Amino acid sequence: MSRPEPQLLAQVIAAFAANVHVIGDGNENPILFPCLTMQGTYPTFYKITITRLLKNAVSRGGRPRAITWVERFNPILVEGGQEMTDLDNRREVVRCLSAFIHLL
Repeated sequence: MSRPEPQLLAQVIAAFAANVHVIGDGNENPILFPCLTMQGTYPTFYKITITRLLKNAVSRGGRPRAITWVERFNPILVEGGQEMTDLDNRREVVRCLSAFIHLL
């Protein structure tokens, strides 16, 4: 998959809807979803905050009134590519994963 963001955003909105259903409809708080996608062995990290306004707009097939920010981080690997054959690249990815765990 060359562009995982649309599918990822749809899944996060569905997860928000499921959480709101379980927690109750009175919950107006946004939920931060830390996400990770992989292209082979190369990770991309995301922080996506979903609000009730976004969920309701998407469920009606409309646009939300507020902007939804999706934060994305692509690790910068020393050998330029997305190869995990280089030990320094593997170290960088593990460092990023370790930092990302704190969001969970």
